Amino acid sequence: MVSMLFMVWMLVKDMLRPGVLLFSVVVLLMTTGVLTPEEALSGFSNKCMITVALLFLVSEGVRRTDCLGVVMRRIFPSKEHNCIMTVVTAFSAFLNNTPIVVIFIPHIKAWAKRMGLPIKKFLIPLSYAAILGGMCTLIGTSTNLVVHGLMLESGMEGFAMFEFAKIGGPIAIAGIAYIVLFGNRRLPGDDSEADEQMLDQGGNSDEECGPMCPAWKRWLALGLLVMMIVGATIGDMETVRQTIPGQQLDMFFWACVVAVIMLFTGIIPPKRYTKFISWDILITIASALAISEAMAKSGLADWVARGLIGISSCFSPIVILALLFIVTNIVTELITNNAAAAFAFPIAVSVSQQLGVSPMPFIMAICIAASCSFSSPIGYQTNMIVQSIGGYKFRDFLRVGLPLNIIALLLSII
Repeated sequence: MVSMLFMVWMLVKDMLRPGVLLFSVVVLLMTTGVLTPEEALSGFSNKCMITVALLFLVSEGVRRTDCLGVVMRRIFPSKEHNCIMTVVTAFSAFLNNTPIVVIFIPHIKAWAKRMGLPIKKFLIPLSYAAILGGMCTLIGTSTNLVVHGLMLESGMEGFAMFEFAKIGGPIAIAGIAYIVLFGNRRLPGDDSEADEQMLDQGGNSDEECGPMCPAWKRWLALGLLVMMIVGATIGDMETVRQTIPGQQLDMFFWACVVAVIMLFTGIIPPKRYTKFISWDILITIASALAISEAMAKSGLADWVARGLIGISSCFSPIVILALLFIVTNIVTELITNNAAAAFAFPIAVSVSQQLGVSPMPFIMAICIAASCSFSSPIGYQTNMIVQSIGGYKFRDFLRVGLPLNIIALLLSII
């Protein structure tokens, strides 16, 4: 309990990078005997953690070839930024959110300048659109993959590719509608000096990226991306599992295949591939998995679950579900989305066991809640990117994002 509170306090204070801090907590738990060395290191061999690493490479291949550039150049002549949000949401459902935001920032910057529109009206919506899209599929955000990995380790079946779309889809639609109709009015206007600096601060491409890329690489990257998405979707079908019983054609399989092809064809420089992986995120995920195991093993998760049930003992399980969503959402606003998901997972399982109900609604709720980092720039990397580039203040995220958090809560428990 003390180590968990210490971790949250350090994350809120931003005194260390999340990966360093969470790994330090894992070492502390191992030295005090809460975790064995094998349990402490188990997250580093987790299939879903390695899948996240592979998806970083795939996203980099897509970025370097600019294979999505044709689509972006077709939509940016329009002044309707709801069209931009829709496209970003669709892309981020299948690619890592951070590269998507980095890809779009220079295009949005140039487009806003050409149209004479304030750039600050578009960067927070860009981050929110990426987050909303990530909630719609298993691979859209690392949070979903982290929880999926925890489910597999707990002996559960895990999520299908588009299972999140049942809840994430309506939230994404409602979120885009809110930003277009109301949220845009709550965003700040531009500071002309900051506006001049934005392009230099974010979204720059290197010398091997963009229109200079050979056309065959661009089409190959696009084809590989489609193959990965379709392959992982079909591989989840029961008929395919029965047809090929000895092989799992899941996202890990297809991400491996696509990443290796991109490396051998030069879409990704094979001698520099380590540059394109965010190691801090991977260490955060691996450490968060170990911390989640420690919470379950030490009884902390059961203690928190009993507290939630005790507070809402006179109410239905829906009230407990709402409380779990709110707690997870507050935690993700203060720390990181992956750490929040790992923190909440054993609590969700314990709550469902003590109530004698299926754990799936509770697990789905924490996935959505951990991803809904709209009210602060701290909990989600894309928010931190647009905050640094756009010069937003903390209150800007709170003014625009808090109503979106409430919309996500209501749609998740209905």
